[in-house]
This record gives sequence, structure tokens and C-alpha cells, in this order.
Amino acid sequence: MSIKIRYLNSAVQSRDLPKLCDDPDGALQKACIQIKSDKTTTLGRLHCDVGELVIKRYNTKNMWHLIRRNFQTSRARNSLEMSRRFAEVGIRVAEPMAVIESGFGPFRGRSWFISRYLDKELLLDYLGQPRNKDVLERIRSEITSIFEKLLKNHMSHGDMKATNILVVENDLLMIDLDASKKHRFDLFHKKALGRDRKRFLKNWKSDSRLLKIFADSLDAQGIGE
Repeated sequence: MSIKIRYLNSAVQSRDLPKLCDDPDGALQKACIQIKSDKTTTLGRLHCDVGELVIKRYNTKNMWHLIRRNFQTSRARNSLEMSRRFAEVGIRVAEPMAVIESGFGPFRGRSWFISRYLDKELLLDYLGQPRNKDVLERIRSEITSIFEKLLKNHMSHGDMKATNILVVENDLLMIDLDASKKHRFDLFHKKALGRDRKRFLKNWKSDSRLLKIFADSLDAQGIGE
């Protein structure tokens, strides 16, 4: 398998980053923290001359999965594209640093997405602690704003777990955009956004107060199932 760098953040001056891209699996092995590793993804946190980074490898589960993915945009490249689209409409995302793909002849293999690491609190943990009324109102407003932007711009996130939302100062930031989409057809968009809503509300099934706050706010904006 040959390695090809499909994107390198030209706004960042780095000596280490191109070297990491030349050997992304080696970089994962040297990661200071192994964040996650399963059949679909492997994540590691590492340090280089531009600070802390996260490298995410999208794995192929079997030969059929490899063949099927060959006819689709790689998940790493989709993460990059949707990071740009989200940022354009005012939804904060982690800064993309690089996209790498492997291939053998006409066949594509694994892909890697490198982004800036943010040492911030997950929304799930943030709201797991007692918060005053003003804080809850701010979070409610931010979540509603994100859904409104997705609705207006025909996009969906694809995995609205509260662990995919970071609390950054007085704002929220979305991560894990490999399943995000820009939809051409209203019907598909409505269904996808309904799934986003359902998955987001599932985060609060054990907290009836938060569940009602978020559900009522999304219902008021016409973001239903």
C-alpha cells in the first residue's frame, strides 16, 4: 500500500507534521495516549512542534468493507470537507491538520485524519455536574443554534453523542465529522436531522430535566423527529 498526503494545512508551519503524514501508523504507535482502538477506528494523541494533535485512523473491517469503501469518499476526506462546511456556517470544529490515504493500484485502503487536540471538557461531563440556570440557558441556546444551522444549510452530523461536543470557553465545538453529510434532498435531510435529534436527546435519558429542556427547545424551532 502506498501512502498519499491528500491535504496538509498550509497555514501551519511545521517540520514534524509532514513526517507524521509520511508514516501515520508509526505516529499512532508513538502516540503518548491511545484514545481508542476498535474495528472501525484507532485514535491517538501525540505531540509535535505545533502542539497536541489527534490522529484518527479509519480501519477496514474486512474485504467487503474495503471494496465498498473504494467507491465512496474516504472518511478522512469527508471529515475535512465537513469541517470546512461546518465552519463556513458558524459551527465550531477542531482545526484540520492533514488527510492521508493509502492505496494499492485502483484500490483504496485505510485513511487518516489529523486535527488539533483541544484539552476541553466533553458536554456529557460538563452537564453531568450541577449547573446554574444561566449556564443551562446558554448551553440550550448553543445546541438549538447548532441544530438550526444544520437545518438551514441542509446538513447533518451523523453521531450527535454528547462526547462529540466539546465545551470551549462560552461556545460549543463539534468533533467526529466522518459521518456528517451535506444533503441534496429534503426528505433525506429531514430523516438524518431527525436521527441527530434522537441521538442527542438519548444522552439525557437519565436526566428528565435536561431532556425536557432540550426537547422543548428543538420542538419550538421545528426540529422534530
